[in-house]
Amino acid sequence: MTPNPKEAIALALLLRKHWEKPSTLLLLLCVIASTGFVLAYKYDLSELQEAITWTEIAVITAVILVALCAWLLTTRLPKTPPGMIGIGIAIDCETKKERQRLKLDFVQALKDEINRGNHQHYHVFELSEHHSAKVTKHE
Repeated sequence: MTPNPKEAIALALLLRKHWEKPSTLLLLLCVIASTGFVLAYKYDLSELQEAITWTEIAVITAVILVALCAWLLTTRLPKTPPGMIGIGIAIDCETKKERQRLKLDFVQALKDEINRGNHQHYHVFELSEHHSAKVTKHE
């Protein structure tokens, strides 16, 4: 059975949209654990039939840890290199088109202006949509 490419693309877009939410991480870890235990019970890595061994539990745990580390690395705030001043820009818009336009116009212009003045001590970065939505104070 060949998977429908439209469904795969829709799933990828849905995952990308909700990736930074902690609930997505929890759901992903539950899916990995349940799928891993079902597969470990059905297809044995060892000689024991219809039983889950410590080796299989270790493999499932390793996959869960890899998924957890990947999520933590991809959702963390950008780090400013040592000796530089970080400027984080939070853009919260209603549409993606508006966000892209602001990003191209404002963020890139600000980076160019700072670099043109030979101020190499600044690190300008844009916060993700998820982190931008959390910003409530304008300080």
